Amino acid sequence: MGAEPLPGGGVVLAEEQDDRLPSLETGVQIWGSAAAIQLTALVALLGRTVRRI
Repeated sequence: MGAEPLPGGGVVLAEEQDDRLPSLETGVQIWGSAAAIQLTALVALLGRTVRRI
């Protein structure tokens, strides 16, 4: 992987550009785990509500 020139005269390493995919996957995993936590909390809340009735 070599360096790619930018219009401004700077240079961006191709390796830095490839880091976008792992960070995206990590973001999806974080979002997925957060949704699972919310779902668990919702089920627990519904369970308590049903017990009261």
